[in-house]
Amino acid sequence: MMPSVILLDMSWITFKKGGPAVATLPEEAYTSIGDGCTLKSVEIENSIVMIGSRLESGKRIVDSLIGSYSTILNSDGAMPKGHRLIIGERSFAQI
Repeated sequence: MMPSVILLDMSWITFKKGGPAVATLPEEAYTSIGDGCTLKSVEIENSIVMIGSRLESGKRIVDSLIGSYSTILNSDGAMPKGHRLIIGERSFAQI
């Protein structure tokens, strides 16, 4: 059974049987996406996104741990080149 991850514009994701979606990026960085996640308009590198999280920031997220059922949405303001985040379970953040 494939993980229930909603992927938009993320063709570099691969699925392993019985495990989370795993992304291998060109610089040998790894990203793991948990089941039931929604990723829309986001670039993510070398990070872990736990189950049920929603990322719709329009930003680049790097070297981050996103807890289960967290939500990260876009906010108004200047765009830095990357964000380093540690987000706990059931958190809400605007970046």
